[in-house]
Amino acid sequence: MDFTVPADPPAASGDRMPMAFALTPAANPNNIREDEFGVADGGVIFSMITSCMLMAGITGAGKVFGIHLALINAQGEPFTIDDVQVVADCIREREANPSSVILFGETEFWDADILEALQRITFCEAQNSGTGHFGVRKTGDASVANYAAPSGRERASHARSRAG
Repeated sequence: MDFTVPADPPAASGDRMPMAFALTPAANPNNIREDEFGVADGGVIFSMITSCMLMAGITGAGKVFGIHLALINAQGEPFTIDDVQVVADCIREREANPSSVILFGETEFWDADILEALQRITFCEAQNSGTGHFGVRKTGDASVANYAAPSGRERASHARSRAG
């Protein structure tokens, strides 16, 4: 389903125009931050979530993609129903298999209309995972599963203990 984003009304003199919502490529697919997306061979890991929604699935090339959606961006602007089109475009650009896409996160913080719109583009029900640090791994040719990932500090500690 395609969402058409309405044009913003012109700003009144002196009003601050909201920034256009954008998803940017993550510098590291093992640390996808708010309003970023990442792609990797076997899986992706997201930065800690406290009020965010996460999406993941399989690309047309058979890799795992992940999208980290912030309820409120760094500029203090909320995610809106109009921003869903940007997410749909990102999924389409990855040539994602629609049946592979999952949606999870802190659902109780999100507006029901926005969750419904996200569910329509992912073809799945949003799962409430709560606050935490999550990853998504490939579980088959056309499926992924989320899991509780260790934090960056825990990963570093584990790496040091294996080295010594």
